[in-house]
Amino acid sequence: MWTSLAAPTLRVKTQREQGPRGSMTEGNVMARNRRPIRTFVAVAGLSAMVTATLTIPAQAMPERFHDAGTVVWCEGEGGYLEAYDTTMGEAGWFAGIFVDDVVAETGGEGALLDGDQLTGTFPAYDPETGDEVGDLTIDGTLTWGATEVLSGWDVDEDGRRTKTEGTRIPLSGSVTLSLGAAETTLACTGWEFDWEIFRINREPAAFRGQGWYSDSYELGGGEAYVSFYGDRKTKLGIALDLVDSSGYPYAFAGERLQIRNGQVEGTLILHDPETWEVVGAASVEGTVTKTGSERELERSKSPNYRFVYDRAFYDVSLTISSSAGTWSGTFEAIHETVRSRVTIPPRSLR
Repeated sequence: MWTSLAAPTLRVKTQREQGPRGSMTEGNVMARNRRPIRTFVAVAGLSAMVTATLTIPAQAMPERFHDAGTVVWCEGEGGYLEAYDTTMGEAGWFAGIFVDDVVAETGGEGALLDGDQLTGTFPAYDPETGDEVGDLTIDGTLTWGATEVLSGWDVDEDGRRTKTEGTRIPLSGSVTLSLGAAETTLACTGWEFDWEIFRINREPAAFRGQGWYSDSYELGGGEAYVSFYGDRKTKLGIALDLVDSSGYPYAFAGERLQIRNGQVEGTLILHDPETWEVVGAASVEGTVTKTGSERELERSKSPNYRFVYDRAFYDVSLTISSSAGTWSGTFEAIHETVRSRVTIPPRSLR
């Protein structure tokens, strides 16, 4: 059973020291760019896992919260729509239509459901290019079913015991999406609810995670790209892509190299992005210099999470050599440590 949405948070920054420095280019490092390169996923898979760990609140035991509002899901051939408006999460919605050659998406903040109507006309965009392609019209009606009274304990597939007290009302109906001559009608379901949840989890109330992250930096006017990943502060993960004149990667590497007394050096094994066969190597040497630090405190009232983020800012100066060329530059990287804890509100459910 669906029981919660993301809780709003309060951010408080403290202990700001020297932050990242202004210049991020040196030698023949031309710019910092986001890499639209699919092999980066293979190289930085572990990095992505670390990033997800740092940004998702830890499940804690036990926790208690109240939530109320509406959630609606509409599905069918040629489109989709979701709309939500709850006290724990912000109100918003998003929709998409894909009929014949028409493919467009849109969304926004605020409640879409007004009374029993899902209605409005909004600019829609091509999901690939981001170009506006016209106005998407939404026209739908929902009906309310019988009110269900919830009271009792349940155990989900993850072994969490949950006590729910409150009410929920099933919603049903349909909505029509149209953009120009393209049109599709979707079936809608959802809930209007007002409940209080008490949950006992298996996981501990405290959590700690850490990891490196950075922008992706262009080398040699687009000959290669480098970025950083990994978890431990004493080991720097270096991701390297070599690309051809069309921007397509023909070799990639990802290795964690030990940092000793501010020095880093080692070898990156290059692989073919299609077969993963070894196709060469690149040597790396340089320095890792701390330039500043920052502490950030984040709280959310429901549930009662408390996060402490400790970030250390570094200049990473590297010379990378391979058969494709030699590149030197100084790049910014951040190592972040996150600690969280959850406490129970001082009241009980009866």
